[in-house]
Amino acid sequence: MSLLSDFMRVDRRRPCPICGKRDWCLIERENPDSPARVICSRVESPRRWGSAGWLHVLRDEPRTRRWTHTTSITVSSSSSLIAELAQRYRDAADEVALDRIGRILHLDPPSLRAFDVGIVNSDELQALGYGFATLAMSFPMRDAARKVVGVRLRFGSGRKLSVRGSKNGLFFASPMLATGPLLFAEGETDAIALTDLGFDAIGRPSCSAAVDLACRVARSSGVRDAVVVADADQPGRDGALRLARALRLRVPSVRIIEPPEGIKDARAWKVAGATHDDVVAQIEAAVPVELVFATKGGR
Repeated sequence: MSLLSDFMRVDRRRPCPICGKRDWCLIERENPDSPARVICSRVESPRRWGSAGWLHVLRDEPRTRRWTHTTSITVSSSSSLIAELAQRYRDAADEVALDRIGRILHLDPPSLRAFDVGIVNSDELQALGYGFATLAMSFPMRDAARKVVGVRLRFGSGRKLSVRGSKNGLFFASPMLATGPLLFAEGETDAIALTDLGFDAIGRPSCSAAVDLACRVARSSGVRDAVVVADADQPGRDGALRLARALRLRVPSVRIIEPPEGIKDARAWKVAGATHDDVVAQIEAAVPVELVFATKGGR
């Protein structure tokens, strides 16, 4: 069974058959009015189902294996569950866990907390279908209204993937400082590293993703100075230029910077000893991006 594809959240019309409550618990999607299986977050059973609760089998029924591709999951029906999962993972990350993550990633625990970084244990990973790992870090992705729309997992090996049912979004700190320029980085840990250095920073899920979403955030935030921090490789530079040109249509001043030679990204720059002033100096030395208008014929 898969947590997101086989279960749905209880509600006022369909309370939990085990504890009678109308929140947190999960009932089987296949027959929600009379579910054969329930995951109750309050009443224990011999079978723990990760951090979601305890599995209760109300009756045995023959089950037919349903072969579906992960993209067939309806995001709208599971978006609230995605947000609740992100909160559960965040709540599971105490100060000891954040300190451990900080040492692994060379990031500061206060910034990790500001980005709602969480911990996913082996039971939860097994429930999600990721039994190949015993522990993962979680990073919530948000839309322009800061609503959680996805969760990215990062494993000890460095492998990254998104919880099934997630949508791509941006990595935000909450709250942001609302001072100085707004920096757009590639990835969640680069954004957190820049926050460590005293900047408002937002991470994109990849070098080319979430351009429209980043522009909506800039426009709704009233940003007047934006800086795109590129990874020091060709895909990173190309993606940064595309975002910068789109932002320039909405923001008066946009610049592109990248770490000094030999340093691949913002987090590595911080690890190498970068300070707030070092980044400011790079920003001040950058040439502002000019407005580019496409004309007929592509010129």
